[in-house]
Amino acid sequence: MKYEINPTVYRNIFAVPVEVADKHIKLASHASLKVLLYVMRNGMESIDDTIFKQIGVTSVEFDEALVYWSQVGILKKTQSESSNATTNNQSTESPAVVRAEHPNRAEVARRISESDEIAHVLRQAEAIYGHTLKQTDMSTLIYVMDTLGLKASVTLMLLQYANAEGKLTPSFLESTAVRWANDGVTSVHAAEKELQKADIKRSAWRVVCRAMGIESRRPSKKEEDASVLWVNEWAFSDKMLRLAYDECVDHINTILENWHKAGIDTPDKITDSTQAVSVKATKNNKKNPATSENPSFDINLYEQMLNGKKGD
Repeated sequence: MKYEINPTVYRNIFAVPVEVADKHIKLASHASLKVLLYVMRNGMESIDDTIFKQIGVTSVEFDEALVYWSQVGILKKTQSESSNATTNNQSTESPAVVRAEHPNRAEVARRISESDEIAHVLRQAEAIYGHTLKQTDMSTLIYVMDTLGLKASVTLMLLQYANAEGKLTPSFLESTAVRWANDGVTSVHAAEKELQKADIKRSAWRVVCRAMGIESRRPSKKEEDASVLWVNEWAFSDKMLRLAYDECVDHINTILENWHKAGIDTPDKITDSTQAVSVKATKNNKKNPATSENPSFDINLYEQMLNGKKGD
């Protein structure tokens, strides 16, 4: 069923700024829109204690709505001429104070209306996310740009990095942005290097997973670093990685067998002497590499095995 506006309603109308529909229909809360429509229709002079029941908002929502529309410039406080002059001088001579906390809904809307760069980043972010941004998403991105000082271009690269990592979350974006800011990753060139390093790590981990038959998953920091070492620095082939892995699994089996025979079934029962025996047993184990259908993966022991092979 299709709908169209009834022409008769235009017989009695009042003005609503285009900016409200273009910029704030998504950002403003339902209560804020209700309050604005009431004020534009009736004026502030008509407001009394009955308004909350009339438009279905609480007194807190009403006050928050007035603050919101004031901060984005739709409403303005009435002041004396001298006070206005002081305020205007302050706004032109002093930069806006950067908040240490994340911007709230009203501040998000204000920054979008003030900054074309921020508005552009948020539009691009929506394309990357594939859906409308939540308040926390917008607040985090504005915090990254305003408080942490990342440029729009670098923030977009941060979004690309988070998307490639499968971690498009406010917490990951913020923690990574903090790290980048502390490490001086504030230019496009520096951000490109970060993205390249991340891509190298992902590629190396994929090679290791393929060689060992590991189900694709996110690696730990140690696994990630070891993969880069084995694949990129030491240049081991898939075949060599698999051989080392099979031998590693075989040694793990020997260690567990020795523990089983010694009655060691909890970590507190492991002593320096039993560890030494286990290590000696693995060195003396001359079994051929055997493939296991569900092998365990000990990154520490595997790295020791590769170190040993590289030195042979």
